[in-house]
Amino acid sequence: MPPDVSCPSVGALLSLHFAAIWIDGKVLCSTLQQHQRAIHLLSALDHQTGYVLSQTQVAPQANEAKTVIELLKPLVLQGKIIVADAMFCKKDVCDNILDSGGDYFIVVKENQSTLLKEIELAFAETEGLSPPTNNVKWKLSVKRFRRWAKDIAASNVAF
Repeated sequence: MPPDVSCPSVGALLSLHFAAIWIDGKVLCSTLQQHQRAIHLLSALDHQTGYVLSQTQVAPQANEAKTVIELLKPLVLQGKIIVADAMFCKKDVCDNILDSGGDYFIVVKENQSTLLKEIELAFAETEGLSPPTNNVKWKLSVKRFRRWAKDIAASNVAF
C-alpha cells in the first residue's frame, strides 16, 4: 500500500471485506487538572457502524499497549480483524487476538524504520525459504494476510 494511506483508510478498505474493529486511544480535552493527568480513553470501534464496542480508561501508570488486552476481553473477536497502529505490535497483544479467533492488521509507518524493515523482510517472497520463525500462529497470520491482500487487490477498490 502507498505510504500516504492513513489508518482510517486502511480500516475502511478492510471493512468492505471483513468485520473490522478499530482500536484507538485519545486524551480528552479540558480534563487536565492540577497535579493529575488528563483522562485518557482507549476505544474499540466497529468500523462499519462507527459504534463504540468497548471503552476503558488508561491508568495513569499504564499505556494503551498495556490496557488493550482488558479492552478486548469482553468482545467476541471470532472472525473479526483488529486494526490498530504499531503501538499494539506486541507479542502478547497479537497472541491474545489470535487466541480469541480474531486476526489483526497493524499499521507500521516509516517513523518506526527498524520494525518496518523487519516486517518487510518477513513478508518478502523468497524462493524455497520460509520466514525465519518457528511460531505457527505467526506463519498462519502471514498466510491469511497474503490471501486477504490478494482478495482486496482483486476487488479493484480505489483509495
